Amino acid sequence: MTKTAFLLLPLLTWCCTLQAAGLLPDTLRTDQLDVCMQVRLQASGNPALPVWQGGDTAGIRQVRHWVTFVVRHEGSTRDTVFLVNDRYRITWMVARAPDGGVNYLNATGLGKRVGTQRFPDFPHIAAIPLAANTELQVFVGTEAAPAGTMPVYSAEGIYRYIYELRSSSGLQIMINTLGLGFLSFVFIFFLFYSLVARQRLYTLYTLYLGMALFFCLTMHNELAGYAQTWINQFAFLRRYNESAVALMFVFYIFFGDQLLEISRQSRLLGRIFRWVAVALVGYGTFHLICRTFGIAAPLVTASYVYFRLIFLPVYAGILVLIILQVRSPLKPFLLIANGCLLAGVTASVAVDLTSGIWTVGHHVIYPGAILQLGIVGETICFSLALGYYAQLIRRQRDERAIAQSEMEKRLMQVSARSLEAQMNPHFLFNGLNAVRDLVMKGEKEHALKYMNTLAVLLRTSLINSRKEYITLAEELESTRHYLAIEQLRLGSDFTFTVQADPDSDLQETEVPPRMLQPIVENAVRHGLRPSQKPRKTIDITVARHNGTLTVSVADNGIGLHHSDRIRAEDPLKGTRMGLALTRERLALFNERQERQWHMEAREQVSKAGEVQGTVVTFTLTTKHGTDQSHYRRR
Repeated sequence: MTKTAFLLLPLLTWCCTLQAAGLLPDTLRTDQLDVCMQVRLQASGNPALPVWQGGDTAGIRQVRHWVTFVVRHEGSTRDTVFLVNDRYRITWMVARAPDGGVNYLNATGLGKRVGTQRFPDFPHIAAIPLAANTELQVFVGTEAAPAGTMPVYSAEGIYRYIYELRSSSGLQIMINTLGLGFLSFVFIFFLFYSLVARQRLYTLYTLYLGMALFFCLTMHNELAGYAQTWINQFAFLRRYNESAVALMFVFYIFFGDQLLEISRQSRLLGRIFRWVAVALVGYGTFHLICRTFGIAAPLVTASYVYFRLIFLPVYAGILVLIILQVRSPLKPFLLIANGCLLAGVTASVAVDLTSGIWTVGHHVIYPGAILQLGIVGETICFSLALGYYAQLIRRQRDERAIAQSEMEKRLMQVSARSLEAQMNPHFLFNGLNAVRDLVMKGEKEHALKYMNTLAVLLRTSLINSRKEYITLAEELESTRHYLAIEQLRLGSDFTFTVQADPDSDLQETEVPPRMLQPIVENAVRHGLRPSQKPRKTIDITVARHNGTLTVSVADNGIGLHHSDRIRAEDPLKGTRMGLALTRERLALFNERQERQWHMEAREQVSKAGEVQGTVVTFTLTTKHGTDQSHYRRR
């Protein structure tokens, strides 16, 4: 029994005039037809039509099953009888007079129409006109083998049938109207929003909504009035419903992954998503090819059931993994949305595999409407999730703006202090005096060399101070100029070296300006000058050990503790402002960079416990650990 017949069983029982089993007439007399009457059908071959008329009848030649009965109208006025056929399958009807002429040719059902439709919103109802005092032989052709009897309705009976059908479909009409209307509105809204925002998240959600709406249009939908006539025009989409549901879940998976950044948190789920998406695309493509070319193999029919029996447990397992492995403030929205969708899918599959309809009081609901409720609930949850997501983005943007403002304020303060301490006035004065002494001694070439060095040092210092970062090569060159000037002042007992490993990537490694110069300045001023050692040295070394880049500044001065005691006894000896500024510049630099510099100062002590100097080490790391690759300039 078809679903339509099941729905109309109470009506048929009430209104049809039935005779005893085996005694149903194969000739219908209109004077005996009150509301509805069952007629017995006789098997028949394809009716021989001498004239093909009434529109496109190309498909009538391929109809495999034909039955026939006779209608006799002895009245003196015209009359009409009505047949109720299958809604989703094409049914051909031919009425032929005793002389062989074709009086009526029509086809009912969604997807193909031939002739005139009395009720456009009920395309499965056929109206056969009867002239006065006429007898017609009616042929009915279907793709599937028809039943042995068929109800024939009078005008009063067909209107009772339509009223009963609408009354029992009231809840279905409400669900379909609200569901399709809501999905259409949300789809149009996010379509325009995604075009404006141009973000992958909203694009994926729009694609998902589009496929969900497409899938809902392929379902059994009951709407009111002209809306039903309009939606009947999309009946051809039903052949693509499996392809639509497969692509809908593909976009659903990618959207959920993008929303919660699932693949970044769980590689296992990322791999599962990719394999499930590939399987869904393959399943959808398989059905698209089969339905396009009319392939109706048993495998196609069986795949409907097996797909759902396999996909639902996998779907539930994915939800369990998301609960266990994913952390996100949006996870509750995703779980509730999936709960709505999973409930709709499970309930619709259960109804579809059992009775085929769900009865609520005198209302009947088809499985598609149950699934529509799940999709609408899921869409509401995801719309709320996207609203909350937008709020989180705005909050993060505001926090970043505040942090950026505070960092720029700190940067301005540090820059101002750095400019004040950029070049020690005593250093410049002593350097110029040293050059003057060389000139007075007649060492003009020597004086010119160091005057040029001093000029280059001043120029590079001013240029670098205006940059957020410079290369390590530039910083080493500037420091080398500074030490050359200090060597002129301190004399031949002071030497320095600058060495770098070949794989140090000096031109590609970024540092904040004046990272090394304050360190060597402190080494000269507070470590070497008070020292009584005959030879005073500063060694700068750049090396890479096990992928870690280090820059060390070592001197053989008096050490940190002795220097601190001297400054404590004589505050005029100065403070370590250069070290403090270096730490602040490094902190600001690290806030903006993925790879970060860390500074450590310690004394060099011999095995006998004697202080041999101070070493300051800079180490380049990432925010997640030691730097394991060469740092390329972005």
